[in-house]
Amino acid sequence: MGVDRSELPAEFRFIALTLGFGAGTRHGHGGPGDFDFGGIDEAKLKGLLARHRVHVVFCAALKRMGLWERLSPKLRVELDTTARRLQLRQLALLAEFLRISKALRQEEVDFIALKGPVLSQLLYGDPTQRHCNDLDMLVRSSDIPDAIRVLSSIGFKQQDLLGIASQPLKDPIWTRLYHVHLTKDGMGVELHWRLSRNDVLINTPIEQLFASKQRVAVSGEEVSTLGEGHLIGYLAMHGASHCWNRLKWLLDVKLIREAGSGRSVAHAASSSFCAVGRGAELQSRASVTSLRPPELRSEDRRPPSRVVELVRSLLKSLEWSLGTTRGGSDRKASRAEKSPFLASSLCLQQLLAEDEYSGTFSNMVRRSWVLLTLHGGFGEKLRHISTLLVWPPAYEKVKLPRSLSFLYLVIGPVFWGREQLRLLVHRRRNK
Repeated sequence: MGVDRSELPAEFRFIALTLGFGAGTRHGHGGPGDFDFGGIDEAKLKGLLARHRVHVVFCAALKRMGLWERLSPKLRVELDTTARRLQLRQLALLAEFLRISKALRQEEVDFIALKGPVLSQLLYGDPTQRHCNDLDMLVRSSDIPDAIRVLSSIGFKQQDLLGIASQPLKDPIWTRLYHVHLTKDGMGVELHWRLSRNDVLINTPIEQLFASKQRVAVSGEEVSTLGEGHLIGYLAMHGASHCWNRLKWLLDVKLIREAGSGRSVAHAASSSFCAVGRGAELQSRASVTSLRPPELRSEDRRPPSRVVELVRSLLKSLEWSLGTTRGGSDRKASRAEKSPFLASSLCLQQLLAEDEYSGTFSNMVRRSWVLLTLHGGFGEKLRHISTLLVWPPAYEKVKLPRSLSFLYLVIGPVFWGREQLRLLVHRRRNK
């Protein structure tokens, strides 16, 4: 069931248990309080906290658990200094988010905030607790040009040199993408018009997402984010598409899953690993706490069921590897049951990988295999293989223009040709 517990680095195990993974563990039975604090490699610990983007919540957890003073004075100072720097960064990101939100509302551009300060508010009751590097916003495809215009008016510059956003919406290249990227002073914003480039993972119609959105109060401003059911599906899809590369993403899903009846997610976070919470916005629902797929229309039922099953399997694999649950034999498991287990094992290996960059060969292999297991049927698997060639890491490493990528040279013309053939057949049938 996953990685043997003896193979887990002590520092990773310490972080995971402190964050509440393996909730059955108690002090005196392998919990974070039973660690030999003097034997922890401080450099590795700091590296893993940065690698998995959980520095601030880890420090808050240790303090609330009464374990902070057991760290060396030097390490406490270093961790506190880094935590303050990260939270100042999150405050700057929050200020920019509120500025963008106000500008979009003034121009009547409807949007949904994805992750970022809003998700931090939902999980911890504090928009600065969860680490994020950029802002993600979902808008209707027809509103993309207006959204870009608004962002440009407040200093953001579009990184899409080919002007994708100005292309007709029926353009075959446009339909294979899912966001445009803008930056200002090192701060990035991604404007999405759907949740994933790969609609096999999640393909909920955007109008359904807007119809079920929820309002969240962030620093005195009310903004929209995904409704509870779609939020869990989106987070599961996002984590799976990155082979669950960071512990932060798994923690997001875990906290929502553990929000008990009548409790907020922020309360669940405080109970799970004693993180600081100042109230909450998101009330738990049965569809969220049990990690069921969100309510979808019949044509949308394929995705997050497989993706959510991967989350369940990964959490079980991690808990077994931490030594907090018993791992049963999987010899009698059906083929369908083994697939999520295999994928979760690969995801667990990726969690433990020192290099998180998605362009490394081993990461790409694991990520590709995980996504293949989530695709049902040969046709969908073949389609996924073709998408692997869309943004090859080589283009980023050697700074080649994206216009040379497989997307523009092959996929775009192929989809254009298919669309023309479909229209030709349609016209002939209607003669």
